[in-house]
Amino acid sequence: MNTRTSELDTHALAELRVILERTRVDNERDIDRATSALSTMTADNTMASSSLREIAGNADYMIADAHAIITLIDRALERMDNGTYGTCAVCEQPIPLARLEVRPYGTTCVPCSA
Repeated sequence: MNTRTSELDTHALAELRVILERTRVDNERDIDRATSALSTMTADNTMASSSLREIAGNADYMIADAHAIITLIDRALERMDNGTYGTCAVCEQPIPLARLEVRPYGTTCVPCSA
């Protein structure tokens, strides 16, 4: 096991895992809602107005963003499983717990993210 993972206590890792999994489910739900709304707008031909096309564009962006976050979450869960979670991908120093609590799927510490 990586020394960084052992520095995060079991309780903190378990809580972060729950947050990651919950966030993943929320993003999957957002994708489903946006996809359903887009299908409805396309099926009933309501895409004719420019404001609805803008809404559709925003939904497309939201779907892409949610997919990207899910990918980050899956990678964070993999790092938890292989013992490298909580180590900055740039400087290889520990990412503070406070940073992980704010962005549990993050891969860098605050200085390296700037």
